Amino acid sequence: MIILGCDNFGKELAKKMGAKFLLIEKRTFPDSEVCPRILNLRQEADNMKNETVIFANRMTLPLDPNRYLLETFLLIKTINALNPEKIGVVFPYLVYSRQDKVFRDGEPLSIKALFDFLHDVGATEFFTVSSHAERDRKMLTAPMPAYNINGFESIADYFFSKKDKLQNPIVIAPDIKSKTAAKIIADKIGTDFCVMEKHRDL
Repeated sequence: MIILGCDNFGKELAKKMGAKFLLIEKRTFPDSEVCPRILNLRQEADNMKNETVIFANRMTLPLDPNRYLLETFLLIKTINALNPEKIGVVFPYLVYSRQDKVFRDGEPLSIKALFDFLHDVGATEFFTVSSHAERDRKMLTAPMPAYNINGFESIADYFFSKKDKLQNPIVIAPDIKSKTAAKIIADKIGTDFCVMEKHRDL
């Protein structure tokens, strides 16, 4: 297994999985075009054939989901040309998931388009963390296997380990969709939670 990434997230993932790690270099031309590069790819090209490759690239500051997606598409296309057995894509934060339905006539179903684009450039599996887009399972699992990993248990464990340092904690869910997550954390640390009511201006 080979894991690609641009920071310690990918490195730590590779270490925990006993996989080889390849660093992604990010470059921008004067006209703002992106040109990402997988370092040491020439030496590893033969090893990628019939291998599982995991693309675990996080957005970097300043946050720019459009740049992030284009870099992802270009790099997956580059990897796919080397004929790996599988290409898994890890998005810790699922960009464009807020547009998970058509709110107004003429708008795109952005999250569905994102999955289609990833599949078209060669991705065979997709992983994200605690995305509310899972409520439409048909959309999330097509056109490739997609997995929504629950990160709130780990968050709850973290705050439980800091419980003695917390003073009158309360967990706040930003909207009704986050109620279950807030309850998981609140129950773990033995406190209350509340849910904010959100109104969207279409």
